[in-house]
Amino acid sequence: MSRIIFQSILKRSFRKSSPWAPPKISSIGNVNKMCDQAASKSKLSDRLLQIGNFNVYCWSISGIETTVVVKKPSDGFSCCFDMGYACRHNIPCDKVMISHGHMDHISAVPQHIKKRELSSLKPASYYVPPHLVDNLLKVCSGFDGLSENTKGLKDPNIIGVKAGEEINLSRGYFAIPFPTVHRVSSQGYIIYSTHKKLAPKYEGLDPKQIAVCIRNGEDIFDEPEIIPEVAFTGDTTFEVFSQCPQDVFRVKLLIMEATYINNDEGTLEERVSLARKWGHIHLSELYENASMFENVDNILLMHLSDKYSCGYIRTKVFENIPESLKDKIHVSTLAKEHYI
Repeated sequence: MSRIIFQSILKRSFRKSSPWAPPKISSIGNVNKMCDQAASKSKLSDRLLQIGNFNVYCWSISGIETTVVVKKPSDGFSCCFDMGYACRHNIPCDKVMISHGHMDHISAVPQHIKKRELSSLKPASYYVPPHLVDNLLKVCSGFDGLSENTKGLKDPNIIGVKAGEEINLSRGYFAIPFPTVHRVSSQGYIIYSTHKKLAPKYEGLDPKQIAVCIRNGEDIFDEPEIIPEVAFTGDTTFEVFSQCPQDVFRVKLLIMEATYINNDEGTLEERVSLARKWGHIHLSELYENASMFENVDNILLMHLSDKYSCGYIRTKVFENIPESLKDKIHVSTLAKEHYI
């Protein structure tokens, strides 16, 4: 919205006859400042983190809202983790994997269903820990009763998946849940890509020769190569890393929570104990065990406590970072910056 339009709206909206008092704007400079702030917030809400081969929209504040969209522009792959906020970035996602039942991670499922319907998109599939299926169906039914005209809420695709079960995401991609350690039953997810490779005897053949082999019914491919691409922990204590699949330590992008990052209150033991009490991770636990993540390409920290300012987060995350993690660590403050 341009400054001229914004100023015009203000003048038209607050006449002397209006029962509401106009905002106190002492100068055009203040109006300009308001316009600049609005434009800044708009750009901020669309910001993607470019991490390796992925574009990531990570909207996450502990206890408030969490949703993470991962896209791979090179092949068009995209998926969504958790649904605490239904936004423009996750509405196109038709595969949503939910870690647990806390409201900041699951409460926007009915909104997501409705917004996809408004956008004329086919119903999405929501993968959840099995014990959440019945209650989530009841929630959607309740919202159907309130809205009265949302077809998708009548019969949503809510699918219970256990740890170790395979989720078919899109061509060449699948996910497998793994158990995490939170105050309630929870699970994370590993995203895998599969790549077909020519069997050694067919390598070096030109396309015409390969086409002839295919027409003759020959199986020209070797066993597909399976690559762990992304891991998402959801809410968990650091204990998860002592029991998770080893593929978590080989992903190109690990998205993990780091709810607590402070190092200026109490002793280290007290800070870590508090994090574990509430089912979360303290940043110091990651840094003290940096060697565990030597084969992880990138780590995105999310779900930071709302009590931390953006400046505090940037300072504390990189203040005592181990040398081996300096080029790997990324932190999401998008939601925090937007609310500020």
